Amino acid sequence: MWVLVNGHPAARQWDTTSYGGMIREGEPTVFIGEASDYELFDLAIHRIEISEFGRTEEGKRVIQRLKTLQSDGRIHFGPRPHAEPSDYTSPPPTIHITDEYRSEKYDSLDSTARLLVHEGTHAANDPEVDKAHAKPTDMDDEIAAWDNESEFNHELPSIHRNSQTSDYGRLNTREKKAKFLKDLYGSKLP
Repeated sequence: MWVLVNGHPAARQWDTTSYGGMIREGEPTVFIGEASDYELFDLAIHRIEISEFGRTEEGKRVIQRLKTLQSDGRIHFGPRPHAEPSDYTSPPPTIHITDEYRSEKYDSLDSTARLLVHEGTHAANDPEVDKAHAKPTDMDDEIAAWDNESEFNHELPSIHRNSQTSDYGRLNTREKKAKFLKDLYGSKLP
């Protein structure tokens, strides 16, 4: 089925033109129909890239890892595996995000991007991926993920910010951050 605009098929990014060119740019958040999971993850990664966080060295490191996982088909929506909205598992390195973030209940792009920053930090810190990177303690790894998520969360329009992440972002010492995370996760962290 074709969608016609002024009697012509609607053009999409990466479509070829009658002149042999390719449409490389456009408004990435305009869809006719629903975006596929792959497209949504691509857009969320792009959203991270254009953010202030994405321009930092840490942001670039996380984005590089997310792009590798995306190209390997290792980022998925699916049923909630546990109480958290997302998780990173390894091996094989995979990011899972609960199906709820695909729905209209959440602003899919910003919410998905925020979760990808968090889980992408875990992936970028995975010593199985980067042999030169020493394995952080679970607490240090979780603090790094929350720090990055908080930095990205701060850039989102206030209506799309996660309140827990905002509360975490106001903490200024490792001890306060560790207490916050222990209270949040219970005995799952050291």
